[in-house]
Amino acid sequence: MRETVTAHEPVDSPHARSVDELLEMLDASVHGLGQNEVQRRRSEYGLNTLPQPPKPGIMAIFIRQFFGPLIYVLFCCIGITQPRALF
Repeated sequence: MRETVTAHEPVDSPHARSVDELLEMLDASVHGLGQNEVQRRRSEYGLNTLPQPPKPGIMAIFIRQFFGPLIYVLFCCIGITQPRALF
């Protein structure tokens, strides 16, 4: 009996199975998938891509600038030079 799995169903203990057994379960070969199988899986599961994260807004970019180490060095320099300018 041939056991096959779908993309939503994980393979139990793939590390303990032989390569031939895994290839048969995944309906693949050592040379990869055939063009027809690729098209079928793409139409069934879609492209293998991750969604793009949303771009940060201008305010988020501005606030993020205050979390770098260089800004603290600049604040220290201001703190050292400002009292000297007063006298």
